[in-house]
Amino acid sequence: MLKIDIKKYLKLKKITQVELAKKINLTEQNLSKMLNGTTEYISIDKIDKILNILDCKPEDIFIFEKNKRIIPIFLDYSGTTDLLVKGGIDNFKSFLDSISSLERRINSTSGKEYEIRLIITTGADYKKAIAKFEPLHILAKNYGLNNLFSTVIAEFATYEINFNKGVAEKKKLISLDPVIAQNKDKIEKIVSKYNGRLSNDVAGSINIHFYSKEDILKEYYEKKGLNYLEIKNILDGISVEKEYEKIDKTGLPNTISKEEMIMVKEDIRKLFPNQKIDIIINHDEYGIECDIKNENNTKYMAVEKILDEIKENNEIGMVIIGGTFKKEDINIYTYCKERFSKDGIEVLMIIPDTSKNVTKEIIDDKNVILADWTNNKGITNGIDTITKRIKVNSRGDIYYDN
Repeated sequence: MLKIDIKKYLKLKKITQVELAKKINLTEQNLSKMLNGTTEYISIDKIDKILNILDCKPEDIFIFEKNKRIIPIFLDYSGTTDLLVKGGIDNFKSFLDSISSLERRINSTSGKEYEIRLIITTGADYKKAIAKFEPLHILAKNYGLNNLFSTVIAEFATYEINFNKGVAEKKKLISLDPVIAQNKDKIEKIVSKYNGRLSNDVAGSINIHFYSKEDILKEYYEKKGLNYLEIKNILDGISVEKEYEKIDKTGLPNTISKEEMIMVKEDIRKLFPNQKIDIIINHDEYGIECDIKNENNTKYMAVEKILDEIKENNEIGMVIIGGTFKKEDINIYTYCKERFSKDGIEVLMIIPDTSKNVTKEIIDDKNVILADWTNNKGITNGIDTITKRIKVNSRGDIYYDN
């Protein structure tokens, strides 16, 4: 990637970027794009003027940055990452060991330097996503794996969170569906009656989160100063129902019943009489949520979007997807396989080895790795399998030898 660095010469000539933009008859915004490498075209005339004003040569300001070689690993939070956390710290360390081994094997086999990036898809809102993954990102970073858990994307590609130098940053990817956005205030009015919290930047086009008893316990423990992993360990070892009855609920929110959730869904549905809108209620161990999205939005769009962004500036060696037998996870794999195989990028998938759920099509697919998930080490086992079977062709490209 070709970049222009003129900071040194601006300082020497005591000229600001704003002043330079005026001198070469360019807007400050377009000059900024030129310097950040985000513009598609730079005229020779503008370059010539910059060189003359700053009294420097092309080789002084032009920098060629080599593109990174990336191996993205996509994991769904509820289907895969949660298993790593539930397995405890030793299980998580085993996973990190497996990633380290895979990275070393790829780099020693191919003779090229690849960087593994772990990318999580989640339905959590922005703040909860940070709370979930920041501790995991810090643990991985302390383990020497700086880019594991470095990126989190909301389902349906609504936003991206990057942990850049330990600080969470949010990057917009796809705007709200306009039809849904127009009814945002009305939706908020409906759910506020049941203590629901609505966010623009979460799964689907709009996500509404209601308090479950587990959520209330989490908030109770957060007020006591515990972090996400500490709270997770406590909740895994107790009866939520019994603990909920014991705590002081002063200042804590109320929960919502399943019957009330159905009423919420019916009221929201009335706002979209002739639209293809999905209203999905999730009432499970992960909380009580209602996702409102356009039926055409799918999770694989999020994965495709991230892959396209990586591919634009980097070389992708292969793509690894960890998922379950849910249709949406299989769809991510099959879609990415069709989409990126045309570019010579190999796509692999790690899924549970439970034969009652495995279709013949999956069994016959040589790029699907069936891993034993009975001991919470399925993803680790799958990564180990890939590590053992990584090969390199005559061009130095890596591939999976099944």
